[in-house]
Amino acid sequence: MDWNEVYGSVKRIASRTAKKINQTADMASLQVKLSVAQNKLEEAYTILGRTAYLHFTGEEDLSKKVALAIDCVEAAKTDVRDIKVQIALAKQKAAEEKAARAAMEAETDPTEETAAGESTAADADKTAEEATADEAPADEADA
Repeated sequence: MDWNEVYGSVKRIASRTAKKINQTADMASLQVKLSVAQNKLEEAYTILGRTAYLHFTGEEDLSKKVALAIDCVEAAKTDVRDIKVQIALAKQKAAEEKAARAAMEAETDPTEETAAGESTAADADKTAEEATADEAPADEADA
């Protein structure tokens, strides 16, 4: 093994590490955005509840404020749903990249290559389905 091979190996490892760090940072950023969006949704529900309570128990008509609060809840729900989709897509992309790397690294046994690619793709599909399924019950419970 000469210096160029060692340098090439180190460079590849550093590149993979940098890519993984970026993926992890992106995922953490999306998780923070999701948490913030979920908090905004809870705040919107709180405002809606207070406004509806005042509307139904008070003497003044607050129907326009209730409608505005409902719009805020719907917008917050959309934000949460969109961020969950972004997370699912990021997970799917990472899984696909991992499968591609495994396929490139599997030189000896072609069955290992296929198995790695299929399980990673299945995991990515499952993640995307879970993100969609997670939102459906929340919408029903929110209604």
